[in-house]
Amino acid sequence: MLAEVLQNRLWLLLLFALSNLGLSQCRSDRYEHATISGDSRTRAHVLYDSPRLQSIVDQALQAREERKRDFFRTDNFVQRAADDMRKEPGYEVPGQTKFKILFESDTLLYSKVEFESGPFKGQVGWLSRGAFHDGRTGWP
Repeated sequence: MLAEVLQNRLWLLLLFALSNLGLSQCRSDRYEHATISGDSRTRAHVLYDSPRLQSIVDQALQAREERKRDFFRTDNFVQRAADDMRKEPGYEVPGQTKFKILFESDTLLYSKVEFESGPFKGQVGWLSRGAFHDGRTGWP
């Protein structure tokens, strides 16, 4: 009887631990959360979320769909979008600033984010995917 109670409690404890582990990256708001790499002296360049930037994103996503229909299309829309995005204005955010990812695509080298801490809390912008550690992929 005592062994059975202990076994049931052990299973409940294991289930609780696994459920917490699964929710640690994706909180109850269903967004992926991350932190800018480096310490507070490190700076990451964030692009303003502007209509021009949204147009670049839309064009890249449309090019990706066209590429699916026309496999022999040769333009590098991923690189073109990255080059166009780099030309857009932005601002610097310190390392260790927490944010949630609002939008991302394998077509883009940037993710749309909303900052959750520091003086930039609540601001939305586009952050290079190389500026933060992505725990889902293991990429730096």
